[in-house]
Amino acid sequence: MAALVNHFVSLRTKTPRVLAATHFHEIFEGRHVSESPYLTLAHMDIRLDSRVSRPDNQLVYLYRLIPGVSTESFGAICAALSGVDSSVVDRAKTIAHILSSNEDLNAAYTTLDAEDYNRLRDAEDVARRFLNVAPRNLAIGAVGDVGNIRNTLRSVLYEDTGSNCHL
Repeated sequence: MAALVNHFVSLRTKTPRVLAATHFHEIFEGRHVSESPYLTLAHMDIRLDSRVSRPDNQLVYLYRLIPGVSTESFGAICAALSGVDSSVVDRAKTIAHILSSNEDLNAAYTTLDAEDYNRLRDAEDVARRFLNVAPRNLAIGAVGDVGNIRNTLRSVLYEDTGSNCHL
């Protein structure tokens, strides 16, 4: 997302009108998007009523466009509304709080049971293998590439580690 926005901004006066939406706030916090007179950031105004216990009643949509980047993320509420198990939502809230407080994330792992720890380790192994895949192995441009990409991704997911990771 950041690369696309930066590309359009680099076109300067030839920049087309682009409307982009994301829940990935880190691209703005990490300065991954360049400031420019050709870029205007805004967000939709939302209020959170934390006195309400049911997630489907907590968000109040004000239908008003506000200049600037949103400082709030309602990912946990959206996940709950989408039917994600409450234990997963609660765990995500805990980790988000730890990250936003600049605390040591290792503290979040102390509450994992052996099964969750092993699943996390398997997922991390898969992520590391994926990051080591050469981009040319994921490029589409010739007949048969989809099959090659599928095989590459299978090898990432099911490398000879005995992992049964289903991401």
